[in-house]
Amino acid sequence: MNTLSFNTGFTKKKSTDIEDVLSKFKQNKEKKLTIKEGMSAEEISEIVSKRVIKIIEEQFKLTKEQFEEE
Repeated sequence: MNTLSFNTGFTKKKSTDIEDVLSKFKQNKEKKLTIKEGMSAEEISEIVSKRVIKIIEEQFKLTKEQFEEE
């Protein structure tokens, strides 16, 4: 007698790895900002670039505020 299983191909994932179900319908997907094991070099470089740009923008903002105070 053969058995029939409908759950083939499913793997257990950590709750942190599971994507929000409604995110499939969002126009602008949220970008990942944390580096995790198994990410490609492109994904890691994108995250690092975003962090660096954020720091630079904050520095420009502080400099602008200081300049306007003088």
